[in-house]
Amino acid sequence: MREVDDLMTPGRQDQVREIHPELSFLAMNGGGAVVAGKRTREGAAARFGLLWDCGIRIEVEIMSRWPKSVAAPDDLLDAHAACWTAQRIVEGQAVRIPAAPEVDAKGLRMEMWY
Repeated sequence: MREVDDLMTPGRQDQVREIHPELSFLAMNGGGAVVAGKRTREGAAARFGLLWDCGIRIEVEIMSRWPKSVAAPDDLLDAHAACWTAQRIVEGQAVRIPAAPEVDAKGLRMEMWY
């Protein structure tokens, strides 16, 4: 994160966007939070289902293909949520919060996308 922050410029913000997977899951869920924690069986199943409903088909066996120290199941779900948001950005459907962000000392917009 620190390395990306060091390289980020206002001009690069048009190419590199900050997202938060829980905001993506919130949007996939029609604006309702996924209450169950992402590391619980119920929470993982809910997030898996939301991705599936959005057309992101994750093969179940991929969730256990690597050791958790390399790629934990919740990290894989979060990565797929980030891909969903990236597609929405490309299609002009993503939402930025706040709508009119402030800028920091480097001139970077303080914003998140979902």
